[in-house]
This record gives sequence, structure tokens and C-alpha cells, in this order.
Amino acid sequence: LEVLHRAGISTTATVGDSDLEVINRIFNTLVSLDRKIQEDNYSAFLYLDERGKPIDFFPYKPLHLPVDKLISVPNLITAIESTLQHLNEESSLQRKADRLKKVLKEAKKKALKKRSKQEVEFSNAEDANTYQLYGELITVHLGEITRGQTELLASNYYDPEGGSVLIPLDPALSPVENSQFYYKKYNKAKKGLDKIQRQLNITEIELDYLASLENSLQEPYSFEDLMEIEEEMQETGLLKMKSKSKPRSRPLPVSKPSVFRAGDGWEILVGRNNKQNDQLTMKIASPGDLWLHTQKIPGSHVIIRSQGKTVTKDILLEAANLAVYFSKAQGSSKVPVDYTEKRHVRKPSGSRPGFVLYDHFQTLIIDPDAEILEKFGLR
Repeated sequence: LEVLHRAGISTTATVGDSDLEVINRIFNTLVSLDRKIQEDNYSAFLYLDERGKPIDFFPYKPLHLPVDKLISVPNLITAIESTLQHLNEESSLQRKADRLKKVLKEAKKKALKKRSKQEVEFSNAEDANTYQLYGELITVHLGEITRGQTELLASNYYDPEGGSVLIPLDPALSPVENSQFYYKKYNKAKKGLDKIQRQLNITEIELDYLASLENSLQEPYSFEDLMEIEEEMQETGLLKMKSKSKPRSRPLPVSKPSVFRAGDGWEILVGRNNKQNDQLTMKIASPGDLWLHTQKIPGSHVIIRSQGKTVTKDILLEAANLAVYFSKAQGSSKVPVDYTEKRHVRKPSGSRPGFVLYDHFQTLIIDPDAEILEKFGLR
């Protein structure tokens, strides 16, 4: 690409487009570039990614790459070492992220299977209402039943159309005993229904929590981010601690949330994982700061530092766009984002990392704004 750029030849040119003049231009450019490299004593440049990390190196200053993504280094050895070190770190980072994602995938699969089973049990337990109806109708029609009767056709007074219900009876039981039989079945099924409903609620909370961890593992993430997520997964029992590793005497210090500078000196803070979210909302934010989060969608906690001032609509929209970007709704449209003062956000005792309750909120519907995201260096 560099040779074509210096020779003034389009990168889309094909062999069919080539002629002797083009070939000569390429050859002369190669000779000129080689001479320049030697004259400059192999001056070295690093090409940086959006995070300022080296992803390539050159023994000359490449002209086909953005100038703001290039930095000069003392020599080629330094350039090679810096690039390889970063690429090795990236590879290690990716392996760790893949391992955590695999554990989450298995945990989610298990939780979904459990929910499916509970939903079937809940559906079966809903027979409680039928048993209650049978017991009530038998009681109403006691005078019409005799021992030895196997069924009762009774008017269903709950049916607005006045329909009838055919109720199976135990011929060995008296009318009152048949009624008591169905009431007992009702009470047993009702208790089961309540129990299964509680279990379903717990499973839904577990799935929401797993989704929040999945959101934390969306790129980009740093080594510190992954270490915090790994530690959290160990603390919550999702990940077993390696047998050879000694337990930490104290938890890792929580890394700082991302800081975005908006217009007129406004500061917007974004938590990148559950531990950062807890730290940001419950310890860093002031009561009068504005707190944002995608509605019923796993995502980052976002804080606008109000410093006693009224947050403008433009700043609110910028923060809401960040809330959508750092959530599972990234790339979606018409995303609801709730916002309220931090004083209205609370964390229940014993709740999972990142989980909070809030009230006194308002809601914005956000279509992600590319200009706002680009302003913050996001795409």
C-alpha cells in the first residue's frame, strides 16, 4: 500500500490496468523508498490503534497512514519489541476473555434449561385453581350428591355464559369428603405454585445478572477489566479458583470508570463492569449527580457530574448515547434510557454486583447519534 501510495497508483488497479509506465513507477518508487530507508538509518515508526497501542511498525514514515496514528521511536528494535509485546498481550487478553465467555455461556445455558423446567412446573401447578373450583362447586351442590356417585355435572357460577363443569368424584367418599379432597389438593398445589413462582423469579434475576456480565465482556476491555470480572465470577461461584493459586488476602482495588469530557466542562463517568458500576454509583457519585441506565437492558451505570448545576438537554442526550453504547442494546434504535438523581438509586443488601433499584425517574428514547459517539472517539 505504501509503494502504491507514493507512486500515485490506485489500490484498486488490476493487472489488466497495468502497463510499462505503471511498472516503472512502482519499480522507481521501491528503489527510492529503499534509498530513503538507508539514508535515514532505518528510522522507526509505530502505527497505533484507537487506544494508542502499537499494532504495526515501519523502518520509515508511512505516508498512507494517518499522521496522528504514528509515533517515532529511537530504533527499529524498539519498534519491533513494542509491537510484539502488545500483540502478545492482546493474545493473552483474548484468551482470558474467551475463557470467561465460555463459562458464562455454560452458566446461561444451564439457567435457561432450569427456567424452562420451572415454567412447565408452573403450568402444571396452575391446576390449583381448578381444584379450588371443584371443591367450591361440590360444597354448593352437596344436597345433590350421594355416596357412590362417580361424577357431578354442576353449573359454573364463575362462567359469565352459565356453562357447566363435569367434576370427577370418588365413589368411596362422602360428598363432604370429596369436597375436602379437592380443597386439600388445592392447598398443596397453591403452595407449590407460590414456591415455583419464587424459584422462577430467582432464575430470572440470575439470567439478568449473567447478561450484565456478558455486557461487561463486550470489547474494548482492558486487562484490569478482565481481572475484575474474573474476581467477581469467582466471588459469586460462577468460576472456580485455580487449585494452585492462593486466595487473595484482600480483593483487587476496583479500577476507575471511564471518563468522557462533554461540552462546557461537563464530565460523564461510565462504569465498564459490575464492580465499577457499584463503585461509581454508590461511592463516587454525589446525591445530586444524574444517574442513567438503559431500561430493563443490561448495561453500564452512567453518571453526569452535576456540581450543583442544571444538566442541559444536550449533555443529557450525550450521556444517554453513552448509556446505549455501553449496553446490550448497542447498535439498536429506539432504546429507552432511564435517568434520575443518584439520591434515588439504592442497592439492596446482599444483592449481586451491579444490581440497584431506582425511582423518581424519567425516560428518554434514544436513536444512537453517530456524531456524538465520534466526538467521544467511539464508533
